[in-house]
Amino acid sequence: MRLTLDGTPIDYQERGDGPPLLLLPGGAGHADIFDGLAAHLADHYRVAAMSSRLVSARQNGDQHPRVYAEDALGLIDALFDEPPAVFGFSAGAITTLDLLARHPERVRLAVVHEPPVAWTKRRG
Repeated sequence: MRLTLDGTPIDYQERGDGPPLLLLPGGAGHADIFDGLAAHLADHYRVAAMSSRLVSARQNGDQHPRVYAEDALGLIDALFDEPPAVFGFSAGAITTLDLLARHPERVRLAVVHEPPVAWTKRRG
């Protein structure tokens, strides 16, 4: 399936019935990566798996968490009547954290798996 947000196509897959659950892949990931997981979860959840805009729109460029978080928010607005649980891994985890930081009322629960974030100690 495809949703167009501000002129940019965003591909996603949806299945199941129940409380909403949004799955966000890492990097330039495609929703297909969640096929096995979504098949198991669809018995209990309405699962939407979102592809990266780099895949959907065949764009090149940097990944900006704020842009992807807005894509995720657009998908949430289009598909769900209530805030979903959101699961993201790798860069999808960073997207989930950005979405949660800027729109906490739009996320029921956030699960972030292995966000590639580094902490550096300042010297001084």
